[in-house]
Amino acid sequence: MNRLRVPQMTHAAQIEALKTLVEPGKVLTDADSLNTYGKDWTKHFAPAPLAIVFPKTIEQVQAIVRWANEHRIGLVPDVGAWYTLPRAVGLPRARELIYSAREFGAEEAVRMGIALEALPPEALMPRALALAQAFEGGSPTAFSLSKAALAASLHSDLPTLLEMEAGAQAIAGSSAYFREAVRRFAAKEPAAFRWPARQEPT
Repeated sequence: MNRLRVPQMTHAAQIEALKTLVEPGKVLTDADSLNTYGKDWTKHFAPAPLAIVFPKTIEQVQAIVRWANEHRIGLVPDVGAWYTLPRAVGLPRARELIYSAREFGAEEAVRMGIALEALPPEALMPRALALAQAFEGGSPTAFSLSKAALAASLHSDLPTLLEMEAGAQAIAGSSAYFREAVRRFAAKEPAAFRWPARQEPT
């Protein structure tokens, strides 16, 4: 956490509060730990933290963020969020989310494009397995070409991507998977690749 405003709590009180949010032994304050872990991942920024916190679950991370908001401790977006969030939701929405630090639920995350689907906990693993198994019937060549093109899409112009598209079509069209797909179509057999229908929240 990078502190932007000094909260109305002593440093000792902050550390004790953090200890209640994670498992025992997961809030480190010794000099060796602060020196080892108290650096930005880029190694260019050393904020000299008061403590190092190791949350184990998403719920613990959520509790820490809620605690920080409650005590007016500003958190700077991490793990590349300044890069990824505007590309997922657009710059105006990214500004609103980062500046407000407001909470939002799973269904709103789907509407904003941050998440693909919202499911109850008991349906999450079956849905994940169904999606993973669907890829078994897909074309490795098409997936690989699409992955490369999508990775370049936000940094390329239209002519470049059209050229990539033409090359990909030629490669995919000469594959054994393509020939088998054409045979299945002509024989009126089901396609080998079928994406599981999306499950809407109830």
